[in-house]
Amino acid sequence: MIPEALYKQVEPLDRVRHRRLHMRALDGWSVAQAMNALFVTVAEFADVCKEYAIVFVRAGQDPASGREEVVPVALTGLKHGENLYLRADGGWDARYVPAFLRRYPFALARADGADDPVIVIDAQWGGWVDGESGGSDGAAPAEPLFDAAGEPGPVLKKVQVFLDNFRQETVRTGVFGNRLLELGLLQEMCFDATLPSGEKLVVDGFLALDTKKFAELPDALLGELHRSGVLGLLHLQQASLGNMQRLVERRVAVARDT
Repeated sequence: MIPEALYKQVEPLDRVRHRRLHMRALDGWSVAQAMNALFVTVAEFADVCKEYAIVFVRAGQDPASGREEVVPVALTGLKHGENLYLRADGGWDARYVPAFLRRYPFALARADGADDPVIVIDAQWGGWVDGESGGSDGAAPAEPLFDAAGEPGPVLKKVQVFLDNFRQETVRTGVFGNRLLELGLLQEMCFDATLPSGEKLVVDGFLALDTKKFAELPDALLGELHRSGVLGLLHLQQASLGNMQRLVERRVAVARDT
């Protein structure tokens, strides 16, 4: 999952080609200004549900099995290309930033013919520095990705751990989504609201829990879903939908300030 709206020029990280590459710390999240939804893993639901609405979207077919896939996303806007969580100064207007965004400017991708995914970077990100470590220009110091021997430095080692954990949680999230599809518990949904200006908003193209089918599940199955953790995740997802109204309030505030 490497969206073009976020990653402008993806290329594999190479210890030879990028031997001299240094990076500065991110100074904001303006790179996500066009992201109206962010993928979230099930491990994040407890944090995400407090500040975002979690819904499900179709993610195409699994290349191996051919089965349809769905993924959970945190809504950050009410229309394509809109991010209502991004402040004018580039800061993020929420306590929790989803890991999908925090991994930037890195990601994992599967190279042609490779069994394991490789680390890729957004080569167009403005925080890269070629062969410098110092902040002589007044900017924050840049840290090397590789050491003198061409091995991952401290920064890149932390990135590797973060990306590996994210990949594992992504797999767990896929299992969760597959279970919901197997049980037929998702249905097409839409959300509509009328702004004080009279403008009508309709947000569609997403899936949510079919509460009628869910209520009809037999007790034995509910017990199995509880033990596997699926039931708790569904409760968190349902609780998060109250944040849809907060998205509308954010839109109203943006319109008022512009």
